[in-house]
Amino acid sequence: MASKLHVLVQRLIERTDQGKVSWEVTSQSGVFMASFPAYSVLLSTRRNYIDPERPPDYIVAIHDEEGSLVDEISDFTLNASGFEDAFTRMGHLYEEARRKAMGVNKIIDGLLAELG
Repeated sequence: MASKLHVLVQRLIERTDQGKVSWEVTSQSGVFMASFPAYSVLLSTRRNYIDPERPPDYIVAIHDEEGSLVDEISDFTLNASGFEDAFTRMGHLYEEARRKAMGVNKIIDGLLAELG
């Protein structure tokens, strides 16, 4: 049976793909946030300093309403606990969150309109 964190990450992926999660930029470069009434989820990457050749880990961090870290999970930990293809799926989530937070589609639409 999948852990609750597996389910949370899977739902974040699904709802983000459906456009049902609003991702925002934060004051930290490369960190994106989705706010919920009593919690927030931060999505980021973390460089692996032990093995610099390995790609960075994707991190989902849950914060309470005071901003305290409640829990976090990485693609590496998810994969080790049986979440199939965690790196690819979390990478997809990160890229979609980044695109939504930065307004990439709106920017591209504007550029296309300018270019005719």
